[in-house]
Amino acid sequence: MKKLISIFVLIPFVTGIFAQMQTVAVEYDSPYQYEKRANGLCVRAKLNPGRSVKNVRATFNDTSIEIVSENSAYSLWLPLIGNRGVLKVFEDNSKSLIAEQVYTPLIPRDWGYFQQGVIHIISSSHQDIAWMNTPDTCRHERIYDIIVPAMKMMEADKEYAFGMEQTLNLMEFLDEFPERKGEVAQLYREGRFTWGATFNQPYEGLESGEQLVRQAYFGRKWIKENLPGCDDITAYNIDVPGRTLQMPQILAKSGIKNLFISRMREGFYDWHSPDGSKVFTYTPGNYGWAIMFWKFFDDGAVNAFHKLHERSVLWSDYFRERNIPPHYAVVLSTDASGPSNYSKVVEEWNRIADMAEVPLPRLRHTTATAYFETVNVPASRLEKVSGERPICGFTFTGRRTTRQ
Repeated sequence: MKKLISIFVLIPFVTGIFAQMQTVAVEYDSPYQYEKRANGLCVRAKLNPGRSVKNVRATFNDTSIEIVSENSAYSLWLPLIGNRGVLKVFEDNSKSLIAEQVYTPLIPRDWGYFQQGVIHIISSSHQDIAWMNTPDTCRHERIYDIIVPAMKMMEADKEYAFGMEQTLNLMEFLDEFPERKGEVAQLYREGRFTWGATFNQPYEGLESGEQLVRQAYFGRKWIKENLPGCDDITAYNIDVPGRTLQMPQILAKSGIKNLFISRMREGFYDWHSPDGSKVFTYTPGNYGWAIMFWKFFDDGAVNAFHKLHERSVLWSDYFRERNIPPHYAVVLSTDASGPSNYSKVVEEWNRIADMAEVPLPRLRHTTATAYFETVNVPASRLEKVSGERPICGFTFTGRRTTRQ
């Protein structure tokens, strides 16, 4: 990937930031080539001075860096991890300066509160009973295009995890493949394939109290009775903006501890009913943005580090002030989406973290329930939310305080 640098202009790039005296072309290997060198973990790049020179030497923050002549171009090993500094290129081992420019390593050194934390990839598939087709067609697609491929991924990769969002999908799968019940139960017990503690994801304000109670009756209760040793304590209601007054009470008294929602401000909440019962609630903001817009993992681990560093800057204070453990979640889910396995990115990310001279956060696949259990600690100070949230867009009308 080649970056052209113009005189007196400072231009930010995803892969670096440069400003310099004259036009110079710097090109990283694609894919990135990085390894331990004399000056630490470095990434290989090619520098074209733009004119004929005999020899070239280079420094970064006045420390020599390795550079090798390759015909009319030069290969140099730039720091992969670090802070912005000054890169200088000289001609003929003299003080004749070819270029002086600002360079920012591809992976920032400072990750704030998440320096030694974990970034969790929560892969799931948002499912309506029917979406863009008949219920029978959608049922067939989620069984054969989503659930079966996800289970194949788990067979090949023991670290991969995936989740559906409602027990109805589990019932559908076992109705189609009753002989795979033992396999499903084993993956469930291992915490690698979870299904959601409610029957489906209702518009809460449109159902009676009895209907809402039956969400847990045909959800968590059905799982416990039909899959020995299995349980689910996380309810999903991802795409429905409305919340009702008593739903936290229904969930809590059904033994469901967690609520995974969307369509409200990203963060963690204690959602209360009037009787004082509550459910621990998490929302990523919008469940589909990481796949549709941010695409954190689509360009390899180095670029994933660069993109996710912004999240560490945005969220360090929020997690620190509320005493939430340094575990950030990236939710990969869209309507009727299939499983996304970023195991190669995970492996490369953690390999870089192992080689780095400074602590860096780790990356892993996980489930919503495992993530909830990690971040919901007794010492945390979460926003308390109560009241109803009507089905009329994105405005919340309840009361907020802070759990002390």
